[in-house]
Amino acid sequence: MTTPGAAFSLNGNTGTDGYTATAGGVVNLALIDGMHADVQSVVARVVSKSKGASALDELATDYVFPTPSTVLALTVPDEVSSWWVEVKINGGSSTRGVEPTWTANRIISTLGPSGIRKQVPGESIQFDAANGWGGAQNDLVDALDTIAGGGTITPPASTDPFTGLGVTSEHRADAGVEHGARVSRWVDQRGAKHMDRIELGAATNIRPLFKADFGDGFPSVQFDGVSGLCCGLPIITSDVFSVALRVRLPASDIVVASCTQAYPGGNPDASNLIVGADYTAGGSTSITASLTDDAATTPVVASQSATHSAWHTVIVRSTGTTIRVRVDGTNGSTANTTPLGPIALSDVSSLGCVRDASDGASTGNFTGGYLRHMLVADGYAWSDAECLTVEAGLTAIWT
Repeated sequence: MTTPGAAFSLNGNTGTDGYTATAGGVVNLALIDGMHADVQSVVARVVSKSKGASALDELATDYVFPTPSTVLALTVPDEVSSWWVEVKINGGSSTRGVEPTWTANRIISTLGPSGIRKQVPGESIQFDAANGWGGAQNDLVDALDTIAGGGTITPPASTDPFTGLGVTSEHRADAGVEHGARVSRWVDQRGAKHMDRIELGAATNIRPLFKADFGDGFPSVQFDGVSGLCCGLPIITSDVFSVALRVRLPASDIVVASCTQAYPGGNPDASNLIVGADYTAGGSTSITASLTDDAATTPVVASQSATHSAWHTVIVRSTGTTIRVRVDGTNGSTANTTPLGPIALSDVSSLGCVRDASDGASTGNFTGGYLRHMLVADGYAWSDAECLTVEAGLTAIWT
C-alpha cells in the first residue's frame, strides 16, 4: 500500500524545486496526494519571505485545508519578492515519530528585469536542490561581473507559452481538476473563475467524467449525458475578447461553453456568448460562436468547419465590431457585430450547457465531447500572429 506525502503542485508544476510566478498573478497550490485516503489534515504556511516582501494574503496565518483535495489559490503581490511555503500533512508525524515525507517546502519567487530571484532567510534547497541558496548568489555575481565588464543582462525567457497574450483565465485538464471518477471542480489557473458542479436536480445532475488518459497519454474532461460545470463569475465581461479551446467534438449538435446572464433577474433573451457546434449527418461539423448583446437582439453567428471525433484547437475572437472562429490555423468568415450593443451584463460562465436567466435551468449539452484546455483573454483580441502562438503553445502541451 502506498503512503501519502506532502509534496504539492504550484499551478500544475509538480516538481520539488521552487516556482517562478507572475507578479500580480495567481498560484494554485494543491496537494499531489490530496485524494489519498490516509491524508487526514493539510496545513500550509509561509516560513519566511524576502526582505520587504508583502504577505501572501491567503497565508497571513496558517491555512488549514477544508479537505485534502482543496486547491488553495494564492494571490501573488505585484512586486519582486520570494516566499518560502511549507505544507504539512497529518501534523508531520505519526506514531512512529517524524515522517520526513509528510512535510514539503518550496519557494515561490517573482522576478524583475535582471531575472535574478531574491533569497529568503534560512533557505537551503527549497528553490534549487542542486545548488542551494548559492545558485541565486552565483547568478547575482555573474550579473554584476557582466555589468562591470560593460555588458547587459538578458532576462531568462518566460516559461509561460502564453505570455503577453492578455490571458485572464485558464482551465487545463492536467492541472487543477478536483475529481473522483467525476469532476466536482475545475480550478482556474490564472484567477478565480473556477468551474463547479451544476446542481440541476437528481435527474440531470450529472457531472463530467475525468479521464486520466484519453488513450494518447494525456488527460481530458469528458462530458456525458446532461453534464456541465458552472462558474458564478463571468469569464468574459466585454465585447472584446479571445477564447481558445482544445476540444474533441462528437457527431451531434452540442454546446461547449457559454457566458450568460444569471437567474434570477437576468434577461433570458440575452445569452451573450455561446460556443458550440452544428453537425450535419454524413458531413462536417460547423463550430459556431453566437454573440448577443444585453437586449433581445438577433444573435450574430460566426462559424468554421471542422471534423468530428478528432482533437482541434478552436479560437473565437471578437474585436468589438467583428467576431470570427478559427480552427487549427484556418480562419472562418468574419461576422459583423456592429448592430449589437455593448456586452455588459454577462455574469455566469458554463461548460457543456447554457444557464437560462429566466429560471436557472440548463439547456444544451456536450454529450460525447471532450475538453482539455480553455484559455480566455477578456478585453483582448488576438491577432493572427498571436493565434499562431496560442496554437503552438497548445500543440506543445497536448502532443
